[in-house]
Amino acid sequence: MTSTLWESRIAELEDRLRRLYVARTSNTPVQFTDDWLEAAYDGYEQPAVYGREDPFSELCREFRLSPAEADLFVTAVLPDVSSDCAAAFRMLGPSSRPTAAMGLRLIGVTPASAIASGLLREDAPLLSGGLIVFDDPSAPFTERSLRVPDRVLSHLMGGTGKTDVCKGARLGPLPLLPHIPQDADIDALTTQLNADPAATLYLREDITGAALPTASTALYATGRTPLLLDPFDLEHTGKELLDGILLEGRLSQGGIIVPVYAEADDPAVPVLSRLIASLARSPLPVLMYGSDVWQERLWKTVPRATFDLRGDTGRTHPLSTAAGAVVDIARRDAALHGGTLAPQTARALARSHATRSLEQFAQHVRPQVDRQDLVLPDDVRDRLDMLVLRVQKREEVLGGLRLRRGRGRGTTALFAGESGTGKSMAAEAVAGDLGLDLYVVSLPAVMSQSFGETERNLDRIFSAAEALDCVILFDEADTLFSRRGAVKDANDRHDNLRIGYILQRLERFDGLAILTTNLRANVDSAFIRRFDEVIEFTPPWAAVRAELWRRHLTEFADAPCDIDAIAREYPLAGGSIRSAAETAAFAAAAAGRPVSAPDVLEAVKTEYGKLGRLFSPRAGS
Repeated sequence: MTSTLWESRIAELEDRLRRLYVARTSNTPVQFTDDWLEAAYDGYEQPAVYGREDPFSELCREFRLSPAEADLFVTAVLPDVSSDCAAAFRMLGPSSRPTAAMGLRLIGVTPASAIASGLLREDAPLLSGGLIVFDDPSAPFTERSLRVPDRVLSHLMGGTGKTDVCKGARLGPLPLLPHIPQDADIDALTTQLNADPAATLYLREDITGAALPTASTALYATGRTPLLLDPFDLEHTGKELLDGILLEGRLSQGGIIVPVYAEADDPAVPVLSRLIASLARSPLPVLMYGSDVWQERLWKTVPRATFDLRGDTGRTHPLSTAAGAVVDIARRDAALHGGTLAPQTARALARSHATRSLEQFAQHVRPQVDRQDLVLPDDVRDRLDMLVLRVQKREEVLGGLRLRRGRGRGTTALFAGESGTGKSMAAEAVAGDLGLDLYVVSLPAVMSQSFGETERNLDRIFSAAEALDCVILFDEADTLFSRRGAVKDANDRHDNLRIGYILQRLERFDGLAILTTNLRANVDSAFIRRFDEVIEFTPPWAAVRAELWRRHLTEFADAPCDIDAIAREYPLAGGSIRSAAETAAFAAAAAGRPVSAPDVLEAVKTEYGKLGRLFSPRAGS
């Protein structure tokens, strides 16, 4: 054959239509049979003869059309490519488009034979693939008009296709991207796609963003065009949406790439999960990507295989789902224009999102003190030194520690002791020594009566802290980490589930988390076992109290006070000493003079009143 399959079939069927029209006008009977079909399509599956320069032969192969189906399709196209054919159909039937009976007659197939063979059945390739639609589906079978959708016509005429495949979904063809990934990852994915061309796969990435370049390269290597789905435009998962996506994918000989950066409470999840489940049953390869482990319960689908594209198993570049969604938008925009998002830009976006997320639940504190500013017993100072060392040396020590498999590389500490003993200041000092910012979590903002909401809030906090590489402080965390008890009602069960979740999340945490409590006995013993450091802050004894008084009063007192006597006679905690020193300084400032001993004693009296304790002026009076 010197012409393409498309040209030869158009010519043959135009001739048949002309003969039918002449026979009708001259009242001469004419009868066609389908004996010629097999010969006409002999060799149409040979790519050497009909390659990508012939979209029709590609379409026949992709949709697996039989010769009869292929010719019926061409018959439906005739009025769109020839005004003479449109006029002939108008003279022979009710409209300028062929009816099912007219189309079948042209290819020599009777309606009874077509029904018996399922030629125009809804699940047959022509209708299920979206190549032909009935303009009037409620009409009797023989009277239904056959029409080829505009998108299919555009493809046959060499059109590049639309990214709007139907209302509520967008597909964009990806160019071959400059790739970050390892060649071994590309080879493994290409091998999987060659072995199973309709596989549903999951690519797990980190902040370096290896999924899109890997998917793009592998799909091109298997002769398919990567088509990137925008999940944020999804409005429904009706048949129209799915049919539009599948039609575009098959016309483009593509593979569908779907980002799954969404949290469980995201309203887009039900829509996207239904779409993924439907795509998984399609004849197209479907490549999904995200940063989390695959969640079968969330997505209602089990991928054929998972490819881990994270560097160092993702530990060096953590990316939360929430931050990942923000980064992915920028990454997809860059990919559609043939580029990639620089890792440093991705990190900046992730940090910005994490900061906004964390500040919903925590107050940002830039440390102003270090451990040298603390007045503490030697044993407490030693434990704080070890805590700092654990953070600084964790990669060196835990990198090869097999016993910690399955756990995060983070550090957790419990600071226990009475109010005012320096727990919060010690946390600030630890953050300062490490050069990290401190976020103090507001427990009222975290706690929720809605089932599962507290856990989701905590997950956002931990994920954001990992992205920011900061220290998180749960101050007075007794309520959140309280001891589990017997289940007597739904509230008890909810509390126990929450505590169990926190235990698991703490083990996976990759940062530094510090919890403080005034009552260590109220903290669940399961937490105590999991803390890397448990440090007891005791009320300061006389010598320590004297040092605290001197540090706080050095800049204000003009006459020497008997600091040792005050410290010995009035056993205040460090926080109360700081507060009393400030009160004395303000009193002296109001009088326009330096701090004196009476100012200090009056301030101590005020602190005793706050604490509900009886004050007796014994020292320094």
